[in-house]
Amino acid sequence: MSNSNTDSNKNNNVYISRSLPIEIDDNQMSKVYIFKNKTTITTTKNPMTSIGNYRKSTGNKTIDLTTGECIEHRPPRSRRDNIASIKRSCGYLMKLVDNNFEGLPNEKHLTLTYSNHETDYQKVVHDFKCFMNRLRYTYGQLEYIRIVEVQQNKRLHLHVLVKSTTDTLFLDYSKVRAIWGHGRIRIENVPSNPNFSSYFCMQFLNIDESEES
Repeated sequence: MSNSNTDSNKNNNVYISRSLPIEIDDNQMSKVYIFKNKTTITTTKNPMTSIGNYRKSTGNKTIDLTTGECIEHRPPRSRRDNIASIKRSCGYLMKLVDNNFEGLPNEKHLTLTYSNHETDYQKVVHDFKCFMNRLRYTYGQLEYIRIVEVQQNKRLHLHVLVKSTTDTLFLDYSKVRAIWGHGRIRIENVPSNPNFSSYFCMQFLNIDESEES
């Protein structure tokens, strides 16, 4: 929504966003998402037609049973072609973060890097599984959201949001770095800000709006 102003109460971490009224057409589909520290409303101008109106044909073709039209689907060939799918993934990830992290003392943001130029995704996934097993052995039950970030030079590293089942979580830097064992790490508090999920997701997916033009 445009033309919005935000007030914040630092004591209670309450954020109130005021926007100009927006009229929603009766044909628009609206969804309301209620999270721990904010509520989001989304609208769709052209709601998806029932999947029952389509039937798979040969190859990449689909038949619209209401019109008889044969629709050919071109698989994405580049990042530009796949931008819509990337944004859908980003939207899902933002909801996941909003619903599970709100900047409490038992939440941390970890960055795990490699000292070498690591580009093997499967190795990174395996290393992370071993890391989480050892981290849970040391600090008890932990829930997490993991993102593998790909840099422009194809080098990989990890961003992890971790959450303890206890009221607080203190991670010793030296211990965690030794548990990781592949390079440098960073440990940060999760900010108590309803816009954190947007910042967290968008910077890693690295979406350039100019790609849509």
